[in-house]
Amino acid sequence: GFFGRASIGPASLCLHWGLIILFISHLVGFIGGSYNIGSWIEFFKWVGLGGGIVFLYGASWAFLRRIIIPQVKAMSTPDDYILLLFLILIAGLGVYQVAIEMIFGISFLAGPWIASIFKLQPDISGIVGAPLINKLHIIIAFLFFGYFPFTKLVHFASYPFGYVNRPYVSMRTKRTDEE
Repeated sequence: GFFGRASIGPASLCLHWGLIILFISHLVGFIGGSYNIGSWIEFFKWVGLGGGIVFLYGASWAFLRRIIIPQVKAMSTPDDYILLLFLILIAGLGVYQVAIEMIFGISFLAGPWIASIFKLQPDISGIVGAPLINKLHIIIAFLFFGYFPFTKLVHFASYPFGYVNRPYVSMRTKRTDEE
């Protein structure tokens, strides 16, 4: 069917690449905001918007697939739904504030604020004037970061390293002289 196995490939790629693009664009935006680099903010705005749209497509597809396909629904746990809803809500608010509300330049406020958190000297004065939609985006993202260690998403930190370090695996069977 429409949400079957063949359709999950493109959606999975969109989910994963969208997430990578969002991570990189946010990093660029926070650094650009901290050092007042306008071109980095422009990069963050447009690349982040594109990454957000791509990610929303993939995450929404994964969520709908969990609801519609009986086999996937049977294997899904409440945590799977909560995780996807968190991600869809965070990305949806981010895309909404750029594409619909046309809220730009928030990185000039958020960048120094994020830097103050990493310095362990949080200063909320810069973020107080941010629009409500941006504050919701940030609050829900922080709630997600608190929830993150208890989710299946921690595979991003461990999965690739085992693959790189493991010994070579031969997928061929050994032929005997009898063959």
